[in-house]
Amino acid sequence: MQNRDELGEYTQAFQKILALLIANQKLAEVERDMVYLNGFPSVLQQKVREWLLITKQDVHPDDPYPMSDVITVAQFLLTGLAFHSSLPPAVTAQLAFVAQSAFAPRQQQPAYTPPCPSLHVTPANPAFNPAAGIKVL
Repeated sequence: MQNRDELGEYTQAFQKILALLIANQKLAEVERDMVYLNGFPSVLQQKVREWLLITKQDVHPDDPYPMSDVITVAQFLLTGLAFHSSLPPAVTAQLAFVAQSAFAPRQQQPAYTPPCPSLHVTPANPAFNPAAGIKVL
């Protein structure tokens, strides 16, 4: 599957066959959703699953994603693929880098803790009195 037209052809052929099976109660809608996505090429299937994992967090891991959601994501991804295939390789590589860094997990920066001036006891600090000992404000 290389573009939205091929996705449309696949979906139309799939629905023709599955409509008969569902009407005769040979296949449930849940099974339809699972079989539909499994018919995608492995690279596209993986990208669709990753996208849905992020955007549809309310779907239980054992349940397949609804066919309508799979179609929407596949159309979006295939539109991007068709666009990228018409670009020069250098631009495509740059876009891939940007997309990869956008989804890369970010490292959490340690929180900044400002120094507490009352704990820094020095002769310049008025809290320092050698005769009375160390006094902390």
